[in-house]
Amino acid sequence: ELVSLPLNADPSAGSLSVSLMPSLTALLVEGIQVIEADSYFDNVSTLSRLLANLQAALALRELGVDATQLEADLIEQVEKDVRTLLEAQHFEGGWGWWGESETSDTFITAYVLLGLEAAAKAGLDVSEHFIDLAVGYLQERITRPGEISTSRELDRLVFQVYALRDQDLNL
Repeated sequence: ELVSLPLNADPSAGSLSVSLMPSLTALLVEGIQVIEADSYFDNVSTLSRLLANLQAALALRELGVDATQLEADLIEQVEKDVRTLLEAQHFEGGWGWWGESETSDTFITAYVLLGLEAAAKAGLDVSEHFIDLAVGYLQERITRPGEISTSRELDRLVFQVYALRDQDLNL
């Protein structure tokens, strides 16, 4: 590799550090860290953390990287986040932004459903009961296109239908 400086740069005014890695995969492993629970306890933050950690664990597995402890830590956090989300599901099958403290929302529910399905597909224990409740909640709240008056409502409907795409439903 070549490192070139602009002609007007003073080479004594800074420093250069070079790190060598045996492969891009080694660099990837060094850069992956488990995103742990923080002070945000809303469902969207929990799900976003779950998805990031799940994808990192799946990437390590798919690349055949020997990072057993890192992969175990990632999966452990994903399992915690799955439990947190399942505990926050409302009795009618939906989720709100802040868990049990507010009413369910179709957009948040669709997003959580996608995440739980990704976790289940990756082999984590997600009971079909919770997924069925979420599907039922979303299916019952499908807005008919003629009832939509704003582009925001249409965006929400599209996302809702997208989240239900793998279900055997007659929408």
